[in-house]
Amino acid sequence: MSVARFYREAGDVIDKAFAKEGSVKNLCLSSRCRRKKQLYALVCQSLKHRRQIDAILDKVNWTQLSPDMGAGLSLVLTHDLLFGPGVQCGGTLKESIMEHESILKQAYEQVKESLDLPPASTSQGLLRYCRVNTIRSTLSDVLLQFKDEGYSVLSEAGPASCISRECKSRGEPTPTSSVTAIQAMQCVADPHLDNVLAFPAGTDLHAHPLYTNGQLILQQKSSCMSAAELHPPAGANVIDACAAPGNKTTHLASLMNNSGRVHAFDINPKRLNILTNACRIAGATCVVPKVQNFLKVDTECAEYRDVTHILVDPSCSGSGMVDRLDHLIDSDVDKAELASRLANLASFQQRAVLKALSFPCVTDVVYSTCSIHSEENEDVVTAVLRKSPGFTLVRALPQWPRRGLEHYDCGDCCVRVSPEDGTSGFFLAHFRRRSSDDELPAASCGTTDSRDSSKFTSCQSKQRHAVKRSHSSLVRSASSQSMDSKRSKQAASMPRSDHGGVSSSSKDRHVLKSKFGSKKRKRSTKHVHRPVTS
Repeated sequence: MSVARFYREAGDVIDKAFAKEGSVKNLCLSSRCRRKKQLYALVCQSLKHRRQIDAILDKVNWTQLSPDMGAGLSLVLTHDLLFGPGVQCGGTLKESIMEHESILKQAYEQVKESLDLPPASTSQGLLRYCRVNTIRSTLSDVLLQFKDEGYSVLSEAGPASCISRECKSRGEPTPTSSVTAIQAMQCVADPHLDNVLAFPAGTDLHAHPLYTNGQLILQQKSSCMSAAELHPPAGANVIDACAAPGNKTTHLASLMNNSGRVHAFDINPKRLNILTNACRIAGATCVVPKVQNFLKVDTECAEYRDVTHILVDPSCSGSGMVDRLDHLIDSDVDKAELASRLANLASFQQRAVLKALSFPCVTDVVYSTCSIHSEENEDVVTAVLRKSPGFTLVRALPQWPRRGLEHYDCGDCCVRVSPEDGTSGFFLAHFRRRSSDDELPAASCGTTDSRDSSKFTSCQSKQRHAVKRSHSSLVRSASSQSMDSKRSKQAASMPRSDHGGVSSSSKDRHVLKSKFGSKKRKRSTKHVHRPVTS
């Protein structure tokens, strides 16, 4: 792709982002440009300087100077001319911006005094997290390779690290700041999640062989929490309701030892192609990608009838993602418009969770968002619990200290993550089907520990017992019919009297008594002495 075409692709991404056709990251991923990382970087930097560039273009009356150039392309070219390495393309596109170079630079000098420089991105302070893909490697092997490359491994014990172990012994949550103070060429096994490593902010592992070979998955710590909390057992039948781009899906597969089945739904074919490629690299062969709207899935279909675990991570505002640039695009959105958008999102999120809870054998459903808004988080959980008396909440990730908002009844059961914790903002809640003796209020938090998976087959067990009872009933019915048939045949073969009845000779009566009377007495005796079951 030529440089001019690269600029046009970047401009198209920005125009689509302004038109609310998707997030910046997703638009870059779905672009035809192969240099997606460079494309995303250019778009990010251009948007970060949007306020200065808009002021400059307004000052020179740009829409009259270059009426045919779109807003996105104008932003990108002006950025590289004034804030970047200079316009790198040639031809007519370069001429269209360079003929106005002098007045643009003059306008820049005039406005730069009155405008502050763009604030540094909060994401620059976030740690670089990655997850060890246990389908292709192990934590010990990965740490050994990093040691060989000169990294200093601060802890190799994962969630059983010294900090976490001491806190657990005292019954205290592990502090979120326990892994934030790491330096260059250091890495640490996360104290809260298995097989998750943290590196200093800015560490680039995209070209590392462990990443390109699928042994490492670059994934924010908060994003790893959903699958870790659901933690379906090996061999389970699982659904990832809104699966693309696939990091959580491959995490589920690794937790299940790549056995059983993960049905990965997404309505967007392009995004599902990204998921399919991610599964191929990760070796997640138990994943079945499906281009389908999860809300329209037939819950009684034989393929999904025995699904026990479902992950619901639906579309959300993304307000917790500090590396997203929506705040630069939505700077003009008023409160009413934001409230309307959140209401629409919350309605969809609620329907998605309720759909998940409607599967006949589902026992565990984890709901998560990358939002900080209570409308998408605690409000959705409260509404779902109110409509689903057969489910309660378990206290998710009990060693994580930051819980849901206190003024909600469900708050202590839920998990919230803040950028202050060194990772992106996040929310998580874990629904579990009630047992027959569970009498907790629908809006309260259950007492079941989220790590207890002993009940994950309860629905299946009940279903198997029901099938056995039904089968036994059918067998008894068939046996009774067979006995009645035998009685009729034997009675028909008896000598008959002149008036058409069975002969009343003493020999015949003895035969009938010996064949049928004793059995009747036994059944009657058995019925009388049958113990009463509760």
